[in-house]
This record gives sequence, C-alpha cells and structure tokens, in this order.
Amino acid sequence: MAELALTGRVAGFTGTRRGLTSFQRANLMSLLVELAPRAAHHGDCAGADVEVHLLCVGLQIPVFIRPPDDPGFRGFCHFLGDGRMVEKVFEEKPYLVRDAKIVVASDYLVACVKGPRERRSGTWTTAGYAEAAGIPVFLLWPDGRVDAPAGSR
Repeated sequence: MAELALTGRVAGFTGTRRGLTSFQRANLMSLLVELAPRAAHHGDCAGADVEVHLLCVGLQIPVFIRPPDDPGFRGFCHFLGDGRMVEKVFEEKPYLVRDAKIVVASDYLVACVKGPRERRSGTWTTAGYAEAAGIPVFLLWPDGRVDAPAGSR
C-alpha cells in the first residue's frame, strides 16, 4: 500500500473526536505496521487521537503529543499506558497552531476523516496544511476506503 520511501519516517496524525470506525482502525493498524514510523505526532484530543496513541504504544512507536490549549476535548494521552512511549508533551497551543506544528514535524500525515471535506473541521484543516506543504496525506474514510498519496500503491 505505501511507498517504500515513507517507511521508518515520522508520521503525523489527525482524526475526528468522534473516534474511529472499525474500518479506519483496521486500516490505521495496517498502515502503522507497514510504514513502521520511527515516531508519531498527534494532537491529544478525545476520540481518534486517543486511539492512535494506544495503537502506537502497542506497536512500540514513540509518541510526541501536541496538545491544544483548550482542555474541553483533550485526551490527556500522557496518562494512558502509564506514560510509556511518550517521548515529549509539547506546550499547549491553540488548535490551528498545534495542527500546523503536527504537519511541520511529520514526513507524512494520516487523516481519519468523518466524511467529505468541510469547513470548521480540524481534521480537514490539518490535511489541508499538509497538502499545501507538499506532505503526503493518507485519507482513511469511515467506510474503509483509503486514499493513498500518489505513487504509494
């Protein structure tokens, strides 16, 4: 599924606070196993970020947490799994700043979306930042479709 050049690189992650569907979870697990990232960055929100965090801990992928400054939807992932595999918890930042920092720190982005592109969606905003920066984006759809970056299949 994935381009060999992305294997062992740094993964960025964004996803809906509704959490992952079973299809997204399975595809995310397959992608993480295939690409074997040397580290992963996520935004520490409830839902999908918590799920990717737990998958990374289970696969022994070091995690960098980039939390939002608003605790309302925070996942507090550094408390999960006794804090194992958490390399660093960065300073809390506003959502859009945090999203941009995830992209800058990543070689590719995995975006678990809840549906078609929409305004006022942090997941789609982060994917847009990655696209604008030329960072490859894997879109994992709720129904199991995976849109992989060009040249990755």
